[in-house]
Order: sequence, then structure tokens, then C-alpha cells
Amino acid sequence: MSVNAIQIQNMPISEKLQLLELLTDSLAQQQGQVNSPSWHQNELESRAQELSEPESWYSLEQIKSHYRR
Repeated sequence: MSVNAIQIQNMPISEKLQLLELLTDSLAQQQGQVNSPSWHQNELESRAQELSEPESWYSLEQIKSHYRR
């Protein structure tokens, strides 16, 4: 199957979603063949650190208040 950008642009959403599903399934089967950039590891470590510090988390009410401004 060969698809170009114009064909994708003209596809109905349902077909685009099917194509996306095929792509993600294919990538999942080949996950050992793809190397993530080094910044991915840095970001994962940063997020893990944030999760280990619950005092820095925002409550749902704080978030709601921030976005109601």
C-alpha cells in the first residue's frame, strides 16, 4: 500500500483513523528497531522526579481556578 500526502488529505476521517491504527500497530511490532532520542530519557526522568514530589502537585481546585481567570 502506497499513500501520498494528497491522498491522505482527501481521505474521510474514518479512513485516516484506520491508517493511523495500521501505522501504530506496525510501529509497535518494530519497537526494538527504533531508538528514541536522548531527550526522551531526560524528559521521562524529569517527569518521574515531579511525580515523586506530591507537594509540588496542584489540586483540581487550583487548576480550575487558574483556568477560570
